This record gives sequence, structure tokens and C-alpha cells, in this order.
Amino acid sequence: MSTNAIKGAGTTLAFNGNTIGEIISCNGSKTRNIVEVLTCDSTNNETEILAGSRSAGECTVTCIYDPSAAGVYNDLVTDYDAGTKGTLLVTYVGPSTESCSAIISNLSSPRFGGPDDPIEVDITFRRQTIVYTDEAA
Repeated sequence: MSTNAIKGAGTTLAFNGNTIGEIISCNGSKTRNIVEVLTCDSTNNETEILAGSRSAGECTVTCIYDPSAAGVYNDLVTDYDAGTKGTLLVTYVGPSTESCSAIISNLSSPRFGGPDDPIEVDITFRRQTIVYTDEAA
């Protein structure tokens, strides 16, 4: 039985108001620094750990790219070259969303494997403060 939790087809990526395309894959995670401390009253010389600062981390997204969508890739190149902090928006089927401020840290050239394969582009974003909304809200 198929559920919305396992359906990804139709999920799209937009950056700075430009829809880039349908997401094929996305890989990323949030991170937290762990701080090790040795207290003066430690009797066994073991460090304690404390939760440090956290980061929304990076994510790499592979999208189907439509070269007939005027200016989309050029806009990505412009944002990459300028180091623009823009709004990253993922719209899931549903239509739940995930949005955050982000900077493009890596941008691939469009590529394809054969005449019937979709054109793909990989974009890595450094994210800041992710906000999720769900369709039930």
C-alpha cells in the first residue's frame, strides 16, 4: 500500500523564487557540535560532553533540469558567483514545504546520460534555520 510518506515524485526545488525542477534525490543533515570538558572534580580523568552550537548543515540536491525554462541555470550561476543568501524552498507532494535561507556552495554543470535520459543538475546548499510546514497545519 502506497502512502504519502513514501511518495516523492513531484517534489520540487526553488531558490530565490526560481523553480529549478523536480527533485530526484536529496542528501543532507543537521549537525551539532559536541563540546568535551574535563571538570576539576573529575576523579577518573574522563571528559564530560555538552551540547554545543547547532547548524542546519548542508544538503546536496539532484534535480531534473529543464533547459527550456528561461534563465534558471544562469540565475543559479549568478547566485553562486555572488554568494547570494537566498530562500531555498522544497515543495513536497501534499503540499508540505521546507524552507530556509541558504547559500549555494557547489553547483554542477547540467548533464545527461543518453538521448532519453533527463538532464540533471546537482546543487549543494549551506542552510540556515530550516522551517517545515505540513499540509494539515
